[in-house]
Amino acid sequence: MNKTVKLNEDIVASNAEKIRKKFQSILESEDIDEFIIDFADVKMIDSLGIGVIIATHNSMSTKEGVLSIINADDNIYKLFKTMRLDSHFSVNGKMSK
Repeated sequence: MNKTVKLNEDIVASNAEKIRKKFQSILESEDIDEFIIDFADVKMIDSLGIGVIIATHNSMSTKEGVLSIINADDNIYKLFKTMRLDSHFSVNGKMSK
């Protein structure tokens, strides 16, 4: 089963723990083989936010599932590419309008 979560806020220190708990709750309560995070409304991610994404990827890997990021803004997409996180999970930029 696929599960898509659309974030409506940046993933930064002030809310990273709340988002981590939300993701953890979803992963524990549902049988998911692909967890998709929609970044359409995310404009910023900091080191704690990246940690949340990596932890989510690790949780999915443990379940033999995959993590996918969709609609990442150009700067976030470039950050994930620069950090080579795209070699661990799928990262896609914003769709053309």
